[in-house]
Amino acid sequence: MRSKLSNELDTLIKEGVISSQTATDIRQYYAAKNENSPNLLYTIFGIFGAILIGAGIILMIAHNWDAFSKVTKIIWALSPLVLAQLLVGYTILKEKSMAWKESASVLLFFAVGTAISLISQIYHLPEQLDSYLLTWGLLCLPLVYLTKSRAVALLTLLTGTYYTIVIGWKLGESKTPWMYLIFIGAILPYYINLVRTYIASNTTTIFNWAIPISCIIGLSCFIKKADELGFLMYITLFAVFYGIGRLQIFAQSNTLRNGFLLLGSFGTIVVLLILTFWEVWKDIGNGHQLGSQEFFIALFLVIIALILSVQRLANSKLKLNATTLIQYSFLLIWMVFFIPLGYIFATVIINLLLLAIGITIIKSGIAKMHFRILNYGLLITSVLIISRFFDTTMSFELRGAVFVVIGLSFFVSNYLMYKRQLKISKK
Repeated sequence: MRSKLSNELDTLIKEGVISSQTATDIRQYYAAKNENSPNLLYTIFGIFGAILIGAGIILMIAHNWDAFSKVTKIIWALSPLVLAQLLVGYTILKEKSMAWKESASVLLFFAVGTAISLISQIYHLPEQLDSYLLTWGLLCLPLVYLTKSRAVALLTLLTGTYYTIVIGWKLGESKTPWMYLIFIGAILPYYINLVRTYIASNTTTIFNWAIPISCIIGLSCFIKKADELGFLMYITLFAVFYGIGRLQIFAQSNTLRNGFLLLGSFGTIVVLLILTFWEVWKDIGNGHQLGSQEFFIALFLVIIALILSVQRLANSKLKLNATTLIQYSFLLIWMVFFIPLGYIFATVIINLLLLAIGITIIKSGIAKMHFRILNYGLLITSVLIISRFFDTTMSFELRGAVFVVIGLSFFVSNYLMYKRQLKISKK
């Protein structure tokens, strides 16, 4: 890329577009920029190399494990941990590059997990996967801030999420993985700093998706007794995601890089779609357990969602569009949940809300001449219409006709949009 830039600058000098001094300034600017930014390729191969080294050591030890004495086993179990700690200390004291720190940190992360597992096996300690993952994750959390390793931050988040699944999805038990909140709470300051410093980096994009996905999985593990409040918890969580995705700091980011925005939007649509079935509202009923942990979690989430909503109102005027309907739909769900209106009335309200969201998204797509937005709105309205096949008595002929109409609407709308774009481009 540097040689390409140099060639382009030489061409611009020959053509008289820029002066030699300007070209020199541009070269110095990019040289300083490259010097201050970590080399992504070196970092990736360094992390990959650290994983391979750790795996190779484990395989060599495992092959001769039974022949070792207890003392030898302990030495082999702790040696990688000590060596990895020394390597991390060396990279910090000598202020090595980020690629060095990432590689050493990843090696130490897996050395900690290996040491815990081997010591437990040597002394025949009770093996419980949840306690093993919790210990491993908590021991490696300080490493995130000590070396500022993005790879270790992501691995720690994955470890915490896996711990939550092991605890929360265990059949026949009602334990709540409260320690998961420590993982999220510890990673969030690191993530916030990452967003403020490297908003456009690929690593930040990974965290933009990894954190909300982890929260979506984790929240399911907190639903124990009051199952009906799960809908309330998730619609509010997605409202929080959508509000975060609409913050000013993400305004200049590519939409595909904004996992909070996309997951908040898609998640809200999915929950609303489920709530368009009257059988769901009939099962929900009105006898909600207001003293349950599910209710207090939902209450905590709704406070955050309201703060984000008020902040958006303070920064921009309220307009009746798709963004407003999606972000504030949680308020309507809360009202329908706790006001005894009957399941039929609740079903009608949610159907109208989802239809309004679909129509406004289609309108926005047409106004912006954006195919993805247009098709997203068409998809919402189409799925809503098709969903009504399951709770209405409709003949197969009529259902077939509806499918044909939906298919034609996709084709015609996209074709008209394409023709309109061609006409504008010719002007």
